[in-house]
Order: sequence, then C-alpha cells, then structure tokens
Amino acid sequence: MALSSSTFSKGLHSETEKPGEAFPLETQSIIRDRYEFSASLCQGNRVLEIGSGSGFAINYLSGEFSSLTCLEFSNENYDALKTKKQANVDIHLGDAHEMPFSDQSFDSVIALAMIYYLDLEKFLSEVRRVLVPAGTLIFCTSNKDVPGFVAAPFTTRYYSIPEMAKILSNAGYQPRFYGAFPASSGSLRVRQLKASLKNVAKFGIQKLPFGPKIWSKMRKSTLLDVCPLPDSISVMPPYEGDRIRLPENIPNTLYRVIYVVAESESL
Repeated sequence: MALSSSTFSKGLHSETEKPGEAFPLETQSIIRDRYEFSASLCQGNRVLEIGSGSGFAINYLSGEFSSLTCLEFSNENYDALKTKKQANVDIHLGDAHEMPFSDQSFDSVIALAMIYYLDLEKFLSEVRRVLVPAGTLIFCTSNKDVPGFVAAPFTTRYYSIPEMAKILSNAGYQPRFYGAFPASSGSLRVRQLKASLKNVAKFGIQKLPFGPKIWSKMRKSTLLDVCPLPDSISVMPPYEGDRIRLPENIPNTLYRVIYVVAESESL
C-alpha cells in the first residue's frame, strides 16, 4: 500500500540523522566522510544537495561551493533547515522526481544516503535535466550485498553495483564506483551465517508490540563508543581508511558504503 505524502514526510524525518541523537562514532565517521568526499569533487561549483536532512553539513558545504541549494521532501526536516539559512544557501521544499529548478541550473548534484527512497530512473532523468552538460551527480548508498545488510524503513529499493551501472548508463551517465568502510573480517560464509542469525532475531523482535523501538535500543546498547551526534560534521571523527575504486560489473561484499560519481553525457 502506498504511503500518503504526509506519512512519508514524517517517516523520512524519523529516519533522518539528527543532532543530539546517540550514534556510534563509526556512523559519525560515515556521515562526515560522505560530505568530505562529495565536497572534494565540487569545489567552487553551483551545487544542489537533494535530501539535506537536518542540515548539519550546511555550514561546511556553503564554504566549499560558490552556491548551495538544498531540496528537502520532508516538511519536518525543511522546518529545521530554514533555521540554518546562509547568504549563499537557498532552501526549497520539493520532490526529487519533479524539481522546481530550471534546466542546466547546477554544475553538480549530491544525494547522500537517500537514493533508496526514490524511483531511481525518474530521479536520474530529472537530475540530468537540471545539470549543465557534463555535470556530475554524486551519491552514496548502503551496500546491499554485504552480509548483514538490513533495509531501512520507507525505502523503495537498494541496488548492486552492476544494477546501478546499467541504470546509470541507460540514463546517460558515465559512472565510477568506490568502496569505503570495510565490512567485518572473516570468511564470507561465516559473515553470512552471523548476518542470518542477526536478521532472524531482528525479525522476531520487531513483530512484538513496540518491537522496532525495542530493537533500536538493544542495538545501540551493544555498540561501543556511542555518543550524541554533534551539530557539525567538523567535530565528527574522520575516516582513516581509503576509498577503493571498484569494478562496475561485479557485486561487492567487502565495503559497506558505495560512492557513485556519475558524469552526465551531453544531451
């Protein structure tokens, strides 16, 4: 059953990473790295960020780009974003499938940890419309092929690297893929077994009354180095590892985060 716009808006807000909420330090590193990686590829550009969430990266991004435009679907997130408005930052409420922008308005588009909420083909077509010729789309996604992967609530679909490569190519992009944040060590079979046991436990608990909240508390209680999420990425711990270029024709099971850098072909 399709969700109403209001329900989906509230659902996205509930899943948004918000300052003050408890997160493991590694998760905070993931958040910081996605912005630092994107910014390194868009220096001085006119940039559109789709799905800006609670906006804790606005201060950082506005200093990296000539201009920053934020597009947010959730009304609740939009209200929070408006409190962080700056001189070279525009904030809009809208749908990533039908953006309120003219053709060729941006040099770069970034969409971080959010494409799995979208109809990817429609989204890519709309991004290509608002990008200048040879503009760049940068996004990141959780890797569904890593053992232990669990889809987040309200998502539509996750994609393997070969699936993304095919869709992007058909939509008029030339993509490159990078992996970051290695999965837990051990053989693939052992990791798959551990992941299966974890998922069985999660499925059973979430069927209980208030199960999702119970599972969330249990999960956080078993994680080390959990602390409140700060209001700025600059004080989140940096990622000390490498971003590894990955082949586009092979599903990857080694990295939990996949970065995609896709250059739009000339229309």
